[in-house]
Amino acid sequence: MGLVRSFRSLFRPKRLGPKRLKSAKPARSVILERMLADKVERKGLPVEFPRLEPRDPLTLVIARYQEDVQWLMTVPEDVKIVLYNKGLPILDPKLLERIDVLTSLPNCGREPDTYLHHLQQDWDQPARAWTVFTQADPFPHSPDFLRLLDFRNAWSDVQTLSSGYLTEFDCPPTVARLLDDDEWIGDLAVRTETCSAHTLGIVSWQDVYWEWLLPEYRAYHQVPKGWSISGHFLEACGLTELAECAWKATLSQYAYAAIFAVRNERFPLILRDCIPRMRELACEHPIHGLMFERLWLHLFGMPFVTVPKATIPGGNSKPPAPNEA
Repeated sequence: MGLVRSFRSLFRPKRLGPKRLKSAKPARSVILERMLADKVERKGLPVEFPRLEPRDPLTLVIARYQEDVQWLMTVPEDVKIVLYNKGLPILDPKLLERIDVLTSLPNCGREPDTYLHHLQQDWDQPARAWTVFTQADPFPHSPDFLRLLDFRNAWSDVQTLSSGYLTEFDCPPTVARLLDDDEWIGDLAVRTETCSAHTLGIVSWQDVYWEWLLPEYRAYHQVPKGWSISGHFLEACGLTELAECAWKATLSQYAYAAIFAVRNERFPLILRDCIPRMRELACEHPIHGLMFERLWLHLFGMPFVTVPKATIPGGNSKPPAPNEA
């Protein structure tokens, strides 16, 4: 299939059409320069962190293929490690001793199949305990990953733990990384990306990656123009109520590289009867793995957002003064 290619090639779609014209001067924004200067000034202020103790129990669920997982030896001792292996066996005795549960799975369905397999198991854990889901090499997407585990007292019940894809692809763009730090935990970078709930394309900058992939989904499923991609996929998963919310919504959110944490009490939101079909979808086509990535937070209860259209009152209302617009 066309999607089974290196991750790097996905960020280099071919440009169609004639050579573009360029302005003699590169773009400049005085407003942006001022905003960035304000951010730099704020970075110099002391960073306030939440208290470390006490912390609710945490299970770290890892989807591994061939990645080096020696970093697990540095995971805090109070974290339970559950590793699902779809690649070569792990032979290091010390590493095997640190991993609490090690399970081999067939190599299909990428991390969505792994996460869904975990949800099918009967885990006897407190409802308010945490589960972190991650690929086996989280650090390109979450440089602060290990430190974030220590500050779970500051997490939301559905918590993004990544901040982007690979920096070499400027995704998200550098300006977005610099400006959007409202979600950070202290000085630890996390970023929840906002998308169109209809197409799942990122709304705050041109999502060339998704613009290239979206037609793959539409073509494979023969989805007519104008349909909600998220609504169609969630309905295919059997999650009818959530699919209806997606059809009506304006915005959705996702965690880069499917690295996030949830309270265990949210597991039942993904109906167990639906999981076998969801695992089939994960293994059916590579694009479905990317669909799951952009919908995991909503699967665990993060609401879709519906934005009302702006209106201007009629009658005798006066337009705003120029400095109030």
